[in-house]
Amino acid sequence: MNDANKKLNSRELFLKACAGDCDLFRPPVWFMRQAGRYLPEYQAIRKQVKFLELCRNPALAAEVSLQPVEIIGVDAAIIFSDILLPLADFGIEIDFPESGGIKVNLPDTHKLSNFKIGSNIQSTISAIKILGEKLKEKDLQVPVLGFAGAPWTLANYIYEGGTGRKGEFSKAKQMIYENPAKIKELLQALSEMTITYLQAQIEAGAEAVQLFDTWAGELTQDDYAEFAFPFAEKVFSELPRNIPKIYYMKGVSPYLSQIATIGADILSVDWKVSLTQAWNQVSSVNGNTIKCLQGNLDPLILTTNTSMVKTNTKKIIEEGKTLGCGHILNLGHGVTPDAKVDCTKAFVMTSKELG
Repeated sequence: MNDANKKLNSRELFLKACAGDCDLFRPPVWFMRQAGRYLPEYQAIRKQVKFLELCRNPALAAEVSLQPVEIIGVDAAIIFSDILLPLADFGIEIDFPESGGIKVNLPDTHKLSNFKIGSNIQSTISAIKILGEKLKEKDLQVPVLGFAGAPWTLANYIYEGGTGRKGEFSKAKQMIYENPAKIKELLQALSEMTITYLQAQIEAGAEAVQLFDTWAGELTQDDYAEFAFPFAEKVFSELPRNIPKIYYMKGVSPYLSQIATIGADILSVDWKVSLTQAWNQVSSVNGNTIKCLQGNLDPLILTTNTSMVKTNTKKIIEEGKTLGCGHILNLGHGVTPDAKVDCTKAFVMTSKELG
Protein backbone atom coordinates (compact mmCIF):
# COMPACT_ATOMS: atom_id res chain seq x y z
CA MET A 1 0.00 0.00 0.00
CA ASN A 2 1.21 3.48 -0.87
CA ASP A 3 1.63 5.41 2.42
CA ALA A 4 0.73 8.63 0.58
CA ASN A 5 -2.83 7.30 0.35
CA LYS A 6 -3.22 7.79 4.09
CA LYS A 7 -3.05 11.55 3.56
CA LEU A 8 -6.01 11.58 1.16
CA ASN A 9 -9.10 13.53 2.19
CA SER A 10 -12.59 12.13 1.65
CA ARG A 11 -12.99 13.67 -1.81
CA GLU A 12 -9.67 12.31 -3.04
CA LEU A 13 -10.36 8.90 -1.50
CA PHE A 14 -13.80 8.69 -3.11
CA LEU A 15 -12.64 9.74 -6.58
CA LYS A 16 -9.67 7.35 -6.52
CA ALA A 17 -11.96 4.47 -5.58
CA CYS A 18 -14.32 5.43 -8.42
CA ALA A 19 -11.38 5.30 -10.82
CA GLY A 20 -10.62 1.72 -9.77
CA ASP A 21 -7.78 2.25 -7.28
CA CYS A 22 -7.60 -0.94 -5.22
CA ASP A 23 -4.63 0.14 -3.10
CA LEU A 24 -6.35 2.60 -0.78
CA PHE A 25 -5.87 2.48 2.99
CA ARG A 26 -9.63 2.23 3.50
CA PRO A 27 -12.78 2.35 1.36
CA PRO A 28 -14.68 5.65 1.25
CA VAL A 29 -18.10 5.28 2.84
CA TRP A 30 -21.55 6.79 2.36
CA PHE A 31 -25.01 5.27 2.15
CA MET A 32 -28.16 5.69 0.12
CA ARG A 33 -30.91 7.80 1.74
CA GLN A 34 -28.34 8.99 4.27
CA ALA A 35 -30.12 12.36 4.47
CA GLY A 36 -33.45 11.28 5.82
CA ARG A 37 -35.94 9.91 8.27
CA TYR A 38 -33.62 8.03 10.64
CA LEU A 39 -32.01 11.31 11.79
CA PRO A 40 -33.75 13.34 14.54
CA GLU A 41 -32.32 16.52 13.01
CA TYR A 42 -34.04 15.71 9.73
CA GLN A 43 -37.29 14.86 11.52
CA ALA A 44 -37.22 18.27 13.22
CA ILE A 45 -37.13 20.00 9.83
CA ARG A 46 -39.84 17.74 8.40
CA LYS A 47 -42.18 18.82 11.18
CA GLN A 48 -42.04 22.28 9.63
CA VAL A 49 -42.42 21.41 5.93
CA LYS A 50 -43.92 18.72 3.73
CA PHE A 51 -41.65 16.41 1.77
CA LEU A 52 -42.09 18.11 -1.61
CA GLU A 53 -41.70 21.53 -0.03
CA LEU A 54 -38.39 20.37 1.41
CA CYS A 55 -37.23 19.07 -1.99
CA ARG A 56 -38.18 22.37 -3.62
CA ASN A 57 -36.50 24.56 -0.99
CA PRO A 58 -32.80 24.76 -2.00
CA ALA A 59 -31.57 26.07 1.35
CA LEU A 60 -33.36 23.38 3.37
CA ALA A 61 -32.44 20.62 0.88
CA ALA A 62 -28.79 21.64 1.21
CA GLU A 63 -29.09 21.71 5.00
CA VAL A 64 -30.41 18.15 5.28
CA SER A 65 -27.83 16.98 2.71
CA LEU A 66 -25.12 18.31 5.01
CA GLN A 67 -26.49 16.65 8.16
CA PRO A 68 -25.05 13.13 7.62
CA VAL A 69 -21.64 14.58 6.76
CA GLU A 70 -21.47 16.46 10.05
CA ILE A 71 -23.38 14.00 12.26
CA ILE A 72 -22.42 10.58 10.86
CA GLY A 73 -19.10 11.42 9.21
CA VAL A 74 -19.75 10.01 5.72
CA ASP A 75 -17.23 10.61 2.92
CA ALA A 76 -19.74 11.97 0.39
CA ALA A 77 -22.76 14.28 0.46
CA ILE A 78 -25.61 13.22 -1.83
CA ILE A 79 -28.07 15.98 -2.59
CA PHE A 80 -31.49 15.65 -0.96
CA SER A 81 -34.20 15.27 -3.59
CA ASP A 82 -36.39 12.57 -5.13
CA ILE A 83 -36.14 10.72 -8.43
CA LEU A 84 -39.68 11.81 -9.35
CA LEU A 85 -39.07 15.54 -8.86
CA PRO A 86 -38.02 16.31 -12.49
CA LEU A 87 -41.25 14.73 -13.77
CA ALA A 88 -43.06 17.84 -12.52
CA ASP A 89 -41.13 19.87 -15.10
CA PHE A 90 -42.61 17.54 -17.73
CA GLY A 91 -46.12 18.57 -16.72
CA ILE A 92 -46.64 15.36 -14.71
CA GLU A 93 -48.32 15.90 -11.35
CA ILE A 94 -46.55 14.26 -8.42
CA ASP A 95 -47.50 14.21 -4.76
CA PHE A 96 -46.23 12.59 -1.57
CA PRO A 97 -49.22 12.52 0.82
CA GLU A 98 -48.36 12.68 4.51
CA SER A 99 -50.42 9.51 4.93
CA GLY A 100 -47.88 7.67 2.78
CA GLY A 101 -47.49 6.45 -0.79
CA ILE A 102 -46.71 8.37 -3.96
CA LYS A 103 -49.19 9.84 -6.42
CA VAL A 104 -48.31 10.40 -10.08
CA ASN A 105 -50.85 11.73 -12.57
CA LEU A 106 -50.52 9.60 -15.73
CA PRO A 107 -49.81 11.87 -18.73
CA ASP A 108 -50.44 11.61 -22.43
CA THR A 109 -47.01 10.29 -23.34
CA HIS A 110 -47.18 11.83 -26.82
CA LYS A 111 -46.78 15.28 -25.24
CA LEU A 112 -43.51 14.37 -23.53
CA SER A 113 -41.04 16.06 -25.82
CA ASN A 114 -38.72 19.07 -25.92
CA PHE A 115 -38.04 18.85 -22.20
CA LYS A 116 -36.73 22.03 -20.59
CA ILE A 117 -35.46 22.75 -17.11
CA GLY A 118 -38.19 24.18 -14.92
CA SER A 119 -38.53 25.26 -11.31
CA ASN A 120 -38.30 21.72 -9.92
CA ILE A 121 -34.97 20.88 -11.49
CA GLN A 122 -33.77 24.41 -10.83
CA SER A 123 -34.38 23.90 -7.12
CA THR A 124 -32.11 20.86 -7.11
CA ILE A 125 -29.45 22.73 -9.09
CA SER A 126 -29.57 25.59 -6.59
CA ALA A 127 -29.40 23.15 -3.67
CA ILE A 128 -26.23 21.56 -5.11
CA LYS A 129 -24.61 24.99 -5.41
CA ILE A 130 -25.55 25.92 -1.85
CA LEU A 131 -24.33 22.57 -0.52
CA GLY A 132 -21.00 23.02 -2.28
CA GLU A 133 -20.64 26.47 -0.74
CA LYS A 134 -21.49 25.21 2.75
CA LEU A 135 -18.98 22.37 2.50
CA LYS A 136 -16.31 24.83 1.43
CA GLU A 137 -17.19 27.25 4.25
CA LYS A 138 -16.87 24.44 6.80
CA ASP A 139 -13.72 23.08 5.14
CA LEU A 140 -15.36 19.67 4.66
CA GLN A 141 -13.45 17.96 1.85
CA VAL A 142 -16.20 15.63 0.64
CA PRO A 143 -17.62 15.30 -2.89
CA VAL A 144 -21.18 16.29 -3.76
CA LEU A 145 -23.16 13.51 -5.42
CA GLY A 146 -26.08 14.03 -7.77
CA PHE A 147 -28.61 11.42 -8.83
CA ALA A 148 -31.60 10.62 -11.00
CA GLY A 149 -34.04 7.84 -11.68
CA ALA A 150 -33.38 5.62 -14.69
CA PRO A 151 -35.98 5.75 -17.50
CA TRP A 152 -37.44 2.29 -16.84
CA THR A 153 -37.90 2.93 -13.13
CA LEU A 154 -39.52 6.33 -13.78
CA ALA A 155 -41.85 4.73 -16.34
CA ASN A 156 -43.05 2.31 -13.67
CA TYR A 157 -44.21 5.14 -11.42
CA ILE A 158 -45.83 6.95 -14.35
CA TYR A 159 -47.84 3.98 -15.62
CA GLU A 160 -48.71 2.81 -12.12
CA GLY A 161 -49.90 6.28 -11.11
CA GLY A 162 -47.51 6.29 -8.19
CA THR A 163 -46.63 3.55 -5.75
CA GLY A 164 -47.97 0.18 -6.84
CA ARG A 165 -50.31 -1.83 -4.66
CA LYS A 166 -48.22 -3.42 -1.91
CA GLY A 167 -45.18 -1.88 -3.57
CA GLU A 168 -45.64 -3.93 -6.73
CA PHE A 169 -45.48 -2.55 -10.27
CA SER A 170 -47.22 -4.31 -13.16
CA LYS A 171 -48.65 -1.76 -15.62
CA ALA A 172 -45.36 -0.83 -17.28
CA LYS A 173 -44.60 -4.51 -17.78
CA GLN A 174 -48.06 -4.96 -19.30
CA MET A 175 -47.26 -2.19 -21.78
CA ILE A 176 -44.23 -4.19 -22.94
CA TYR A 177 -46.61 -6.84 -24.24
CA GLU A 178 -49.54 -4.64 -25.26
CA ASN A 179 -47.85 -1.62 -26.84
CA PRO A 180 -44.03 -1.84 -26.85
CA ALA A 181 -43.68 1.07 -29.29
CA LYS A 182 -45.60 3.39 -26.98
CA ILE A 183 -43.57 2.60 -23.89
CA LYS A 184 -40.32 2.96 -25.85
CA GLU A 185 -41.48 6.41 -26.89
CA LEU A 186 -41.93 7.28 -23.21
CA LEU A 187 -38.57 5.73 -22.29
CA GLN A 188 -36.83 7.73 -24.98
CA ALA A 189 -38.39 10.97 -23.68
CA LEU A 190 -37.42 10.07 -20.12
CA SER A 191 -33.83 9.32 -21.13
CA GLU A 192 -33.53 12.77 -22.73
CA MET A 193 -34.99 14.35 -19.60
CA THR A 194 -32.59 12.44 -17.35
CA ILE A 195 -29.57 13.45 -19.43
CA THR A 196 -30.58 17.11 -19.16
CA TYR A 197 -31.19 16.74 -15.42
CA LEU A 198 -27.86 15.06 -14.64
CA GLN A 199 -25.88 17.39 -16.88
CA ALA A 200 -27.39 20.33 -15.00
CA GLN A 201 -26.40 18.75 -11.66
CA ILE A 202 -22.85 18.24 -12.89
CA GLU A 203 -22.60 21.83 -14.09
CA ALA A 204 -23.84 22.96 -10.66
CA GLY A 205 -21.04 21.10 -8.91
CA ALA A 206 -21.97 17.41 -8.59
CA GLU A 207 -18.68 15.47 -8.72
CA ALA A 208 -20.28 12.06 -9.33
CA VAL A 209 -23.80 10.92 -10.19
CA GLN A 210 -25.86 7.82 -9.45
CA LEU A 211 -28.60 6.42 -11.67
CA PHE A 212 -31.26 4.53 -9.71
CA ASP A 213 -32.87 1.73 -11.73
CA THR A 214 -34.58 0.19 -8.73
CA TRP A 215 -37.39 -1.63 -10.54
CA ALA A 216 -35.44 -2.98 -13.53
CA GLY A 217 -34.83 -6.12 -11.49
CA GLU A 218 -38.47 -7.10 -12.08
CA LEU A 219 -37.79 -7.72 -15.79
CA THR A 220 -36.67 -10.85 -17.59
CA GLN A 221 -33.14 -10.61 -18.94
CA ASP A 222 -34.49 -10.28 -22.49
CA ASP A 223 -36.92 -7.51 -21.51
CA TYR A 224 -34.18 -5.78 -19.51
CA ALA A 225 -32.00 -5.82 -22.63
CA GLU A 226 -34.75 -4.17 -24.68
CA PHE A 227 -36.57 -1.82 -22.31
CA ALA A 228 -34.15 -0.84 -19.53
CA PHE A 229 -30.54 -1.32 -20.60
CA PRO A 230 -30.48 0.79 -23.81
CA PHE A 231 -32.10 3.80 -22.17
CA ALA A 232 -29.81 3.75 -19.13
CA GLU A 233 -26.86 3.21 -21.46
CA LYS A 234 -27.93 6.26 -23.46
CA VAL A 235 -27.96 8.37 -20.30
CA PHE A 236 -24.44 7.31 -19.34
CA SER A 237 -23.12 7.81 -22.87
CA GLU A 238 -24.22 11.47 -22.94
CA LEU A 239 -22.61 12.46 -19.64
CA PRO A 240 -19.04 13.80 -19.33
CA ARG A 241 -16.49 10.99 -19.37
CA ASN A 242 -14.52 12.45 -16.45
CA ILE A 243 -17.51 12.33 -14.08
CA PRO A 244 -17.84 9.03 -12.15
CA LYS A 245 -21.15 7.36 -12.95
CA ILE A 246 -22.79 4.89 -10.56
CA TYR A 247 -25.53 2.41 -11.53
CA TYR A 248 -27.87 0.90 -8.95
CA MET A 249 -30.42 -1.84 -9.48
CA LYS A 250 -32.21 -3.76 -6.77
CA GLY A 251 -31.76 -7.49 -7.40
CA VAL A 252 -28.78 -7.00 -9.69
CA SER A 253 -27.24 -10.49 -9.70
CA PRO A 254 -29.02 -12.01 -12.76
CA TYR A 255 -28.04 -9.04 -14.93
CA LEU A 256 -24.36 -8.62 -14.10
CA SER A 257 -23.03 -9.71 -17.50
CA GLN A 258 -25.37 -7.27 -19.24
CA ILE A 259 -24.65 -4.37 -16.90
CA ALA A 260 -20.89 -4.73 -17.37
CA THR A 261 -21.12 -2.80 -20.65
CA ILE A 262 -23.78 -0.26 -19.68
CA GLY A 263 -21.26 2.57 -19.46
CA ALA A 264 -21.19 3.05 -15.69
CA ASP A 265 -17.88 3.31 -13.84
CA ILE A 266 -19.24 2.04 -10.54
CA LEU A 267 -21.77 -0.72 -9.92
CA SER A 268 -23.74 -0.61 -6.68
CA VAL A 269 -24.30 -4.18 -5.46
CA ASP A 270 -27.05 -5.35 -3.12
CA TRP A 271 -26.55 -7.88 -0.33
CA LYS A 272 -28.00 -10.79 -2.33
CA VAL A 273 -24.73 -11.31 -4.22
CA SER A 274 -21.21 -11.12 -2.84
CA LEU A 275 -18.81 -8.45 -4.03
CA THR A 276 -16.46 -11.21 -5.18
CA GLN A 277 -19.12 -12.91 -7.30
CA ALA A 278 -20.18 -9.60 -8.79
CA TRP A 279 -16.64 -8.54 -9.69
CA ASN A 280 -15.69 -11.93 -11.12
CA GLN A 281 -18.70 -11.79 -13.40
CA VAL A 282 -18.50 -8.20 -14.65
CA SER A 283 -14.70 -8.19 -15.02
CA SER A 284 -14.81 -11.24 -17.30
CA VAL A 285 -17.09 -9.50 -19.84
CA ASN A 286 -15.48 -8.12 -22.98
CA GLY A 287 -16.04 -4.36 -23.03
CA ASN A 288 -16.62 -4.09 -19.27
CA THR A 289 -16.69 -0.45 -18.09
CA ILE A 290 -17.02 -1.14 -14.35
CA LYS A 291 -13.94 -0.08 -12.36
CA CYS A 292 -15.38 -0.07 -8.85
CA LEU A 293 -18.03 -1.87 -6.81
CA GLN A 294 -20.21 -0.13 -4.24
CA GLY A 295 -21.91 -1.91 -1.37
CA ASN A 296 -23.16 -4.05 0.10
CA LEU A 297 -24.35 -4.21 3.72
CA ASP A 298 -27.94 -5.30 4.28
CA PRO A 299 -29.73 -2.13 5.58
CA LEU A 300 -31.56 -4.26 8.14
CA ILE A 301 -28.31 -4.65 10.06
CA LEU A 302 -28.43 -0.94 10.90
CA THR A 303 -31.53 -1.67 13.00
CA THR A 304 -29.69 -4.16 15.28
CA ASN A 305 -26.70 -3.12 17.42
CA THR A 306 -23.25 -1.62 16.94
CA SER A 307 -21.44 -4.92 17.55
CA MET A 308 -23.42 -6.62 14.79
CA VAL A 309 -22.83 -3.67 12.47
CA LYS A 310 -19.07 -3.67 13.05
CA THR A 311 -18.73 -7.43 12.54
CA ASN A 312 -20.60 -7.43 9.25
CA THR A 313 -19.02 -4.22 7.99
CA LYS A 314 -15.51 -5.57 8.64
CA LYS A 315 -16.33 -8.64 6.53
CA ILE A 316 -17.34 -6.44 3.60
CA ILE A 317 -14.26 -4.24 3.94
CA GLU A 318 -11.94 -7.27 4.04
CA GLU A 319 -13.66 -8.76 0.99
CA GLY A 320 -13.35 -5.43 -0.81
CA LYS A 321 -9.57 -5.49 -0.34
CA THR A 322 -9.31 -8.73 -2.35
CA LEU A 323 -11.30 -7.65 -5.41
CA GLY A 324 -8.66 -6.02 -7.58
CA CYS A 325 -10.96 -3.05 -8.28
CA GLY A 326 -12.13 0.04 -6.41
CA HIS A 327 -14.53 -0.38 -3.50
CA ILE A 328 -16.94 2.14 -1.98
CA LEU A 329 -18.51 1.00 1.27
CA ASN A 330 -22.29 1.42 1.12
CA LEU A 331 -25.55 -0.37 1.80
CA GLY A 332 -27.22 -2.78 -0.59
CA HIS A 333 -30.27 -0.48 -0.61
CA GLY A 334 -31.38 2.72 1.12
CA VAL A 335 -31.20 3.13 4.88
CA THR A 336 -34.55 2.42 6.54
CA PRO A 337 -36.45 4.89 8.78
CA ASP A 338 -35.97 2.61 11.80
CA ALA A 339 -32.17 2.51 11.47
CA LYS A 340 -30.38 3.45 14.68
CA VAL A 341 -28.14 6.49 14.57
CA ASP A 342 -25.44 4.77 16.63
CA CYS A 343 -25.49 1.90 14.14
CA THR A 344 -25.06 4.23 11.17
CA LYS A 345 -22.14 5.87 12.96
CA ALA A 346 -20.62 2.45 13.67
CA PHE A 347 -20.93 1.56 9.98
CA VAL A 348 -18.98 4.66 8.96
CA MET A 349 -16.45 4.57 11.79
CA THR A 350 -15.59 0.90 11.17
CA SER A 351 -14.10 1.89 7.84
CA LYS A 352 -12.26 4.86 9.32
CA GLU A 353 -10.92 2.89 12.29
CA LEU A 354 -9.62 0.07 10.08
CA GLY A 355 -7.91 2.68 7.96
